[in-house]
Amino acid sequence: MERSANGADWDMLGKVDGHGTTSVPREYVFEDPAPAAGLNYYRLRQVDFDGTFAFSLVVVESMDATEVNELQVWPVPAASTVNLRWNGAEETTVELLDAQGRLIRTLRIAPNGQYELPVGEFSRSLLFLRTVNAQGEVSIRKVVLM
Repeated sequence: MERSANGADWDMLGKVDGHGTTSVPREYVFEDPAPAAGLNYYRLRQVDFDGTFAFSLVVVESMDATEVNELQVWPVPAASTVNLRWNGAEETTVELLDAQGRLIRTLRIAPNGQYELPVGEFSRSLLFLRTVNAQGEVSIRKVVLM
């Protein structure tokens, strides 16, 4: 997977191994871990065993600045672990709150960083993750524990 900010200069984002030669349709998934605000151009570079390659058509996605500076949380509901991904360009603080709004833990996540949060120690309940972006906007994500 490759990404470009202008449609001309390309950077490799990542690689997904293929299934080899097959007549069965296969689905491949790759998620951009840190899309830029504005237009993002994407293309696939398929490389064959002999080293030859071909490019897919270019797909253009527009990202609003508020979508870029957000905390992604999965899986929800969660049993033992919750994954957090911060797409902002600056480090952020994430506050873990219980159902009554009491602060349980404070986490720091690096720019475009990920964090694995163990939640198995908490009883079945709701937890909330609160972040404040550089503009002072507060975002709260609900986590349901199974």
